[in-house]
This record gives sequence, structure tokens and C-alpha cells, in this order.
Amino acid sequence: MLKNVHLKDDEYFSVQDYMNQYPTTNIFVLCGARGCGKTYSVCEEVKKMFSLGKVGLYIRNSRAACSSARSYFSFLSDENSQIKLGRLGAGSVTLSTKDTDILIGYTLYLGDQETFKSSRKKIDYIIYEEFSTFGNERLNRAFNLIELLESIRQSSPHYKMFAVANNLFEDDLFSVNFTEDSFLQVQILKKAQLDNVKNKAVQNYLSGDILVPQISYNLTNYQCVGYVEVASTKIFLFDGGENLLNRWVLSTRGIQTVLKLDSTTARIIVSAVYKNVHDRNRLEFVVGLVEFSYKRLFT
Repeated sequence: MLKNVHLKDDEYFSVQDYMNQYPTTNIFVLCGARGCGKTYSVCEEVKKMFSLGKVGLYIRNSRAACSSARSYFSFLSDENSQIKLGRLGAGSVTLSTKDTDILIGYTLYLGDQETFKSSRKKIDYIIYEEFSTFGNERLNRAFNLIELLESIRQSSPHYKMFAVANNLFEDDLFSVNFTEDSFLQVQILKKAQLDNVKNKAVQNYLSGDILVPQISYNLTNYQCVGYVEVASTKIFLFDGGENLLNRWVLSTRGIQTVLKLDSTTARIIVSAVYKNVHDRNRLEFVVGLVEFSYKRLFT
């Protein structure tokens, strides 16, 4: 479900209001204005859950960004304690003193979800920070996220996830892959009060406006060679020839020529780029299925 919220100058966002309004919803997606209170309100929820002994999972789209968990959870520490990483095993986040280490949760690069899944850790809540920001790693967000959440759901059916991002571009990851009653995506707008900023683009960015329109690959020099159907989803392949930096592009539309899914086609699919973010979010899960099967050929 999608909601647009316009905050007044003296108003701040509270995720608790929406958790009370939608008590059975698992996933809360918070996008928009800087300084509107979205991160602060999530941290207030984390405080409550930590006090109840609940265990969290801090997810990022790059391995390097996982270390920011130390600063993210710093609101739990005081002059007598610190946030430490790795004290209770790989990926652990603790509130530590000289004598004790209290588990807050774990960090996870989303691409490592399969390894984490096998650890069978019980997770009560998830923080998915900057879910629209991509690192240097080649990451299949949709497949890894769905696999991870299904694993967590089996042991914690009432888990809560808070996915947070700024509105740099329109990202329909959740509306494409999840049912309307399982997630709530709130687009938050609040006029930035910055007398010293003249640049209109900066003002819009801080207010929560989407800055960049949908950008697509120009396929003028590409030829669609057909599609592969996986799990009732058609993956159309466009070939640009050997001279282009990205020879193969995947799209949700093209010519209705059926291609056989074999090792050659699978290799092309798992190494190709997407026409745009919209198509990426629609195709990533089935591309993940192809990649999962393809890797088994070499295991």
C-alpha cells in the first residue's frame, strides 16, 4: 500500500502512528524528506524492542556499509557503554561494557542472505537502510530480500521491517514484489527550511521530492532476440553486439520469439544489465532463480 504524507513545518513523522493503524503489516517502507523524523522514529521503536530483548537485523546493499551499524545503534549507548561489532560472533552488534556484551542484533550484506539463512538465527525486526542505494557488488535485491524474509517469517511470523531511503528516484521494489496488505510505503514530503540554500534541486532533495525520472537504456542499437519464460515471467533479451560495453540488456517487453533456457542463455541472463529500475524490480526474482540453477552446474 502506498501513502503520501505532507508534513507541516512543525510536524515530524512517526512510524508508530502507522504501526498502530496497520498492526498486521510486516513491512514499513519510509521514503522522503531529510530531517523529517523517519530515522528518529524508527530508532525509538528499536529502543523499545531492545528493552524487550528482541533481536534485530541491520541490512545494507554493500558489505562496506555494514560497518555503519556501529554509528546507527549509537543512540543505545551512553558514557559507560559502546556499540561493538563482532564480539558475539561474526556480524554481531552488541551494547558492550567492560564486563558485559548485550546482543542488539546482526549486520548483513543482502547478497550474503543464503549464508545467514543457514545460521537459523531468530530475528524479530529488520532495519533495511538506504535500500535504494547500490554498492559496487552485483546484487540481486528482489531475490535475496524475498528469500531472506521468507526464512525469517518461518520462525518470526510477526517480524517488523523498516526499509528507509531518500527519494532520489522512483523505486517500486516493494509494490512489485509484495502484496498490498503486507507492506506500507510512505512517501514523506516536508518543505526544507533552509534560508542559506538557493539551489532549487537541493531544496527539492531535502524536501523529499523524487529528483531523477526513470532512466532507461537506449536500445536503438540493440536487437531483441526473443524471450525465456521462467515461473510464468518472460525475460526478453536484447543483444547490442560485441562492441558495446554492456552487450546484453534484459527487459519486460520485446519480440515474441521463444528461446531455450540452456547454460549459454542462463550465463547471458545472469551477467546482463536491466533496461531500467522498473524492469529490474520485475525481473530480478526470476533472474535469481536462473542464477541459482545455473550455479548448481558448477558446484
